[in-house]
Amino acid sequence: MNKKNIASGFFITGFERIFTQGAQILLSIIIARLVSPSDYGILGIIMVLVHISTVFIDNGLGSALIYKHNLNQNDINTVFTFNVCLSSLFYIIIFFTAPFISSFFEIPSLNIYLKVCSIIIFIDSLYIVSTAILKVQGKYTKLAIANFSSTTISGIVGIFFAYIGLGIWALVIQSITKSCINLLILTTNSVKPKFGFKISSFKALFSYSINIFTASSITKIVEEFTTFFIGKVYNAYDLGIYSRSSQFAMIPNTGIGSAVNVVIFPTLSGLKNNLEAFSHTFKEFIIKLAIISIPIYFTLSLIAKPMIMTVLTEKWQETIIYLQILCFGRILCLISTVTIQALNACGRTDLSMKQQFYKLGIKTIMLFSCMFFGLFWVVIAEALYNIIQYFITNCYSKKILGYGIKQQIYDIYKYIIICIIDYIICYYIMSISNSYIYQLFAGITMFIVIYLIAICLIGEKHQLISIINLIKRK
Repeated sequence: MNKKNIASGFFITGFERIFTQGAQILLSIIIARLVSPSDYGILGIIMVLVHISTVFIDNGLGSALIYKHNLNQNDINTVFTFNVCLSSLFYIIIFFTAPFISSFFEIPSLNIYLKVCSIIIFIDSLYIVSTAILKVQGKYTKLAIANFSSTTISGIVGIFFAYIGLGIWALVIQSITKSCINLLILTTNSVKPKFGFKISSFKALFSYSINIFTASSITKIVEEFTTFFIGKVYNAYDLGIYSRSSQFAMIPNTGIGSAVNVVIFPTLSGLKNNLEAFSHTFKEFIIKLAIISIPIYFTLSLIAKPMIMTVLTEKWQETIIYLQILCFGRILCLISTVTIQALNACGRTDLSMKQQFYKLGIKTIMLFSCMFFGLFWVVIAEALYNIIQYFITNCYSKKILGYGIKQQIYDIYKYIIICIIDYIICYYIMSISNSYIYQLFAGITMFIVIYLIAICLIGEKHQLISIINLIKRK
């Protein structure tokens, strides 16, 4: 993938993520005002099972198709057939175990919700291969259209059903609608997967994907473990509060992070035989992502109270402190994502897999250590874990990728210091008035202005210009 395609990919996916995230935030805010925290908590439990199942269904074969680059119809058909068959099996398993899962969480209504919502697993399996093909072909526009359309339309559908009083059913219908729209758009491609299975193709792809599959499975379990843990140890209301906090804290990850991930893996995969170019590109990704993502997390924490109280009302005010804590904990998360993608791109999926086992063990110990002290300390543990996992993820980055933890911290610490000072200044500026609207406007505006001025004063203006030029070079 050349520089022009990289820039084009960033521009298209970045542009799409901004609008998609904007639409998603607006629509989710409206829905959140119409349903209860408990409804969100129940949906959170359902989506844990759906997300983990989806990882098993993809099993890394989609990434293997991207890594291979030179695709043939046998590879495409083999992965498609395997995914569809596996998704059918998973849906059947969840359907018949739904009553037991419902009893485990002591939520009787979870039974029917889970049976209906799990159809997403089968629907998603039908376009996993199509998504991989589009990424290999560099057709980011189509991926952007699908994501924006599915988010917007499903959000409107969810609002309608929430407005007429369907509660959690509105959230279930919204989730299914999103998958259906993605299916309709992403499968209209010139290269179409068909049913067919070739053992030689499967073996070749699976030899690469097995480590990605294991790592992805453990990663998803690690990510969703807190949700599962809170749902079982506490109740649906607490889970709803946590889920809403986590969703807001994940905005930079699902926005900027998703845009980067669409491009970074294919880009670095194409450079895997040129270590110097690979390391240079990897470093550029890290620095540019740090400049953009770190201030966003600080800003989100800064405006947490006026934002929640203005858009979600007092019904969700308990999410404020949790959101602030989670934002501080996630400051380095996007950088970790780049490292994981880089390890996979250079073929060291075994290291990605090994790291996930360490992370799962550490997170499990931390959460169980806090379970008797209440939700607040569980969130603290989650935030601390997110900081620790950065160091675990990058423990091989010096040896394998040529850009280690010490170098990374040296290159990005200045942005963190600027944001801390910026945060303190803006906090006092916001405290001048009790108006939430004023605090929102002043907090966002002043933080951005002070940050940009500070970046220029420390001689990093060229990095901002580089990012702007990258966007312009479509």
